[in-house]
Amino acid sequence: MTTNIATTPSQSRRLQECGVDPETADMSWRTILCPSDNEPWSDPQLLVLPYSAAKDIYHDDYIKSAWSLSALLGLLPKEIKVDESPYDEVQKYGLLIYPFMGGWQIDYQYCIDDECHSLMCIYSTDIIEVCVKAIEWLTANNYKLNQL
Repeated sequence: MTTNIATTPSQSRRLQECGVDPETADMSWRTILCPSDNEPWSDPQLLVLPYSAAKDIYHDDYIKSAWSLSALLGLLPKEIKVDESPYDEVQKYGLLIYPFMGGWQIDYQYCIDDECHSLMCIYSTDIIEVCVKAIEWLTANNYKLNQL
């Protein structure tokens, strides 16, 4: 079993497609390019260097953004306010992240009178992937992410 400490290049692309600013990335992927033909010399290497700094330092190489788990968690709002409530008031759905069936689950839920209601529920075996899926869901449903 491999454990990722940051988003893969594919996950990073998905986040950018959701409108996440690459400048919020606290890590980066670097592909070293051959000076003669600008072709990659090797597979991308993960750098523990923010995307903006990596661009400044390695400007000749191909740099992509990457987000650590802590940066992804920082993007997720702790609460979502929803006006559509059967109780004629704004409901605040709280963020829940927990291990579930060998993986991870993210819910936004509120409880009233010992009854809980979920706004969304997302599962993945990888915690980074479940955060990426949650960000995709939030942006697709017009919820604002936190700004880092």
